[in-house]
Amino acid sequence: MRTTAEPSFFDRFFRDEQGNIVIIQPPNLPILLWAGTTALQFFNFGGKLQTGLELFSFG
Repeated sequence: MRTTAEPSFFDRFFRDEQGNIVIIQPPNLPILLWAGTTALQFFNFGGKLQTGLELFSFG
């Protein structure tokens, strides 16, 4: 009898039904941009750069 292993968390979270990695796709780009600018805000650059980061992360 042939048994198949359970897919790992990585496989279930980051792969589609065909096994392709799907974390970097056009619909995910706005989410990645938001996450990056939100994380950069914690460095508090000040001035126009900080204002730009706030605008991008707010939406």
